[in-house]
Amino acid sequence: MAKIDREKLTLALFLLFYCVVQFFTLGRRGLDGDEGVILKAALADNWEVFWAFIAHDVHPPLYHLLARTSMNLFGVYEWSLRLPAALAGALLIPLGYALGRVVFKKKSLALLLAGLFTLSPYLFYFYGEARFYSLLLLGATLTYIAIFRMQSEKSIYWWLLFLAGALIMVWAQYLGWFILLVEFGALVAARQWREVKKTGIALALVGLSYVSFCEIALVQISGRLTEQGGLALGDNIKGFLGALYRFGTGRLVLGIEPSTLLVGGWSYILLFMISLIVPALIILAPWCRQKKCMLVSRKNLSIILAVSAVSFVMALLVSEVGGRATRYMVYLWPFYGIFTVLGVVSLWHKIWGKIIVASFFILMLASLGKHVFSCNQAVGAREIAMLLAHKVEAQDAVLTKGAFAGGESAALRFYLKKDVTILDYFSDYKPGALKSKTLTTELFINQALEAHAVVWYYDFTYGNFKKEEINGSIAENFIGKDKEEKEIVLYKITKQQGV
Repeated sequence: MAKIDREKLTLALFLLFYCVVQFFTLGRRGLDGDEGVILKAALADNWEVFWAFIAHDVHPPLYHLLARTSMNLFGVYEWSLRLPAALAGALLIPLGYALGRVVFKKKSLALLLAGLFTLSPYLFYFYGEARFYSLLLLGATLTYIAIFRMQSEKSIYWWLLFLAGALIMVWAQYLGWFILLVEFGALVAARQWREVKKTGIALALVGLSYVSFCEIALVQISGRLTEQGGLALGDNIKGFLGALYRFGTGRLVLGIEPSTLLVGGWSYILLFMISLIVPALIILAPWCRQKKCMLVSRKNLSIILAVSAVSFVMALLVSEVGGRATRYMVYLWPFYGIFTVLGVVSLWHKIWGKIIVASFFILMLASLGKHVFSCNQAVGAREIAMLLAHKVEAQDAVLTKGAFAGGESAALRFYLKKDVTILDYFSDYKPGALKSKTLTTELFINQALEAHAVVWYYDFTYGNFKKEEINGSIAENFIGKDKEEKEIVLYKITKQQGV
């Protein structure tokens, strides 16, 4: 009887678990406005319309293209829109093992890293969302594996792997260019000239792939940077620390504002403190026992620290990144996973260490369970459409505010089959034009009331409007909490007689 390959069997079980949990719940949560942007592109009537829409978006078109292909193959469903992200998540499990093999050499530690890629509630969320984050992580992980391998092996295979990862990153998100430049800079600083030459050639080829798209890319990048306003150092620090917190226990405790914690009571505060301290102890443990850090070679460690440090500086100085660090910093998670493995090894020799490690995995599983059974039931466009289907009349208007480029209204139209007027606050969005938008929410609502007796309005930006300035009576319908655990209200606004 053939001997069972334990590593392959374990990886197969990881993949089986992932596929069962992810693919059977992929369409359970309704689409949100950000996913509506992808939906709008995927359902474009023709390629001319598709590329015209991409020009007014703020991201490269890779996920849009994959989603369009998926929907053409499998039909128009929530799960088919999210399928590219889910497949990227499935690929990242064996890639996590491959990364562990090159970093740790030991198969057991590589399997532990693959297990973290599988169970991480932080990553699991992105694996099931129709956005570019899982593709950015996929591309980044490929480049990490390739760079680490190129330092000890001369095979062209690793160069091709780096090139593939680089192309995925820059066509999924413009942040990919930053990651590549930091990786290149780290190799230059370490004087690894052979690797510098190889990655330099790859970067040149990636740049050539952008020639026809360069004009659109520059408009989008410059537009987003002009919208960020001044330096919001406090918010940027908070964003980066929020990313580090979510790396460990995901969305277990979302509301870390003092007011939210106090409303949740002492049990909520205690859960937050535990979910903060336990992962921190694991990450810090290998630095207290520096011999455990030596499980990672100095060359690899220097690249990891360089990418992490420069990313931290960027998050502090660029509000576009710092304010969205809980999402944009996803490419740093593999490094977090590596130090988590080192922390587990450092703590496992003591009884109290085993308790900390066990607590960490319990927190991870609890957060994963929350995602599967709670977050997948969060309020989105589907729940709003279900309520409107029974209340809205043909002569009414529905006003939405949320995602840019008409994503909010696209998600609502996907579910609301009634022939009703839908107006989107950001339907005319173009990169860089946000600051020049003079239309206030109050004016937006009042303009709709001029043509419609009844207006329905909801806002996924969580902004407040001045009710006293609205030319109508307002009734509130509390629908529930969305994926960010924010209360969503559907307002019914009836025009005042004689106005």
